[in-house]
Amino acid sequence: MSPAKRFSILSFYAMACAGSWSIAGVFWALGGNWSQPSARAVGVLYLLPVALAALIVQGPLLKESFIVPFALSFRPTRWFVAAFFLPVAATLLALWIADAFPGVEVAWRNADFVEFNRGRVVQGEFEAFRRSVEGQRTHPLLGFILRGLLAGGSINALLMLAEELGWRGFLETKLGGPGRSGFWRRSAIVGSLWGIWYAPLAFCGYLFPAASLRGSFCMVGWALAFSPWLHYLRSRAESLFAVCIARGTYLALLSVPTLMVRGRDEHTTSLVGLAGILAWLVLSLPLPWLVHRIRDRA
Repeated sequence: MSPAKRFSILSFYAMACAGSWSIAGVFWALGGNWSQPSARAVGVLYLLPVALAALIVQGPLLKESFIVPFALSFRPTRWFVAAFFLPVAATLLALWIADAFPGVEVAWRNADFVEFNRGRVVQGEFEAFRRSVEGQRTHPLLGFILRGLLAGGSINALLMLAEELGWRGFLETKLGGPGRSGFWRRSAIVGSLWGIWYAPLAFCGYLFPAASLRGSFCMVGWALAFSPWLHYLRSRAESLFAVCIARGTYLALLSVPTLMVRGRDEHTTSLVGLAGILAWLVLSLPLPWLVHRIRDRA
């Protein structure tokens, strides 16, 4: 790697981390609580420095275009379909894995779902809630998935674009481009940097109410486990938007274990905890063969 390219990567990462970590630091210092509606704005603001850093370094500093290098094109292919349904598969697999952990129960039946969420229903409305859920022919999980697919292809995808301009846009390009040689190296580097960037937000209690370093380590592990599929989608779809759809759909499904799983904590059962990490590792088992096919076509 040339000194100029190394400098551009370091400049991008320093700007992204400085901006995002400052936001997390202020939120923490002010005693921010993720249960507050205003906290959502903090989560969105945390993403923006990544996009700004990528655009500033690529444009004003390097004087290079970003539309083609960042794969900002939209040509629907079967890989866009995969971008929608891979997160669904990971969610279902994570629930199954969580169910195998000692002391963990998953609400596979409607009646169990009602009981698990008894404490979340306003007093006096529980009977109506119970009749509504138990009267359905389908499990509430189906509704969560359908809403997740809708959000993943719309508002959530736009939110994730702010992040992905940096990770699978700028960094992917500077580390050698999509597909072909260096796939696992790029995936590991981007996954590590992405997870470390996310770690302070998790330490502040994002996705892990019991704020601690355990949540930060989970975020790094999850980013490393999820990263290979995101790079593969970017390569095969030849579009950053496929990555954003996958990220957006998974984001929309993050609340599923909270509503369907009882026992243990988020570090074990959540989609960014141990269950989610193991799910993505299992789904990555065919990737060496799939990546090899990309190289054969190069």
